[in-house]
Amino acid sequence: MPNAVYAALAYPLLLLVFLLFDALIWAHWVSGKLYICTDPFIDIFDIIPPFVHPGTGDVYLVPAWRVWFVWWCLMAAALALPALAIWLVWRREANDA
Repeated sequence: MPNAVYAALAYPLLLLVFLLFDALIWAHWVSGKLYICTDPFIDIFDIIPPFVHPGTGDVYLVPAWRVWFVWWCLMAAALALPALAIWLVWRREANDA
């Protein structure tokens, strides 16, 4: 199989791993620290917007833009890091050949 096929198969798998890692980071360092969400749901799913629901007692503890900025940074990392990992492996194999 060509390397491009391996990369196409590896990217979605790595993406899931990085999204799970982001969700764990969010649950541990963002949810409950930068905003309070009173929904009784599993903490790992707090990464799914909206973070504060009107009329439920939810509140931002920092400006809302800061929460969204952290979220966008984590999502960008989750999308870029698998591609970077695949590119590094691909480049290493090309240098070894």
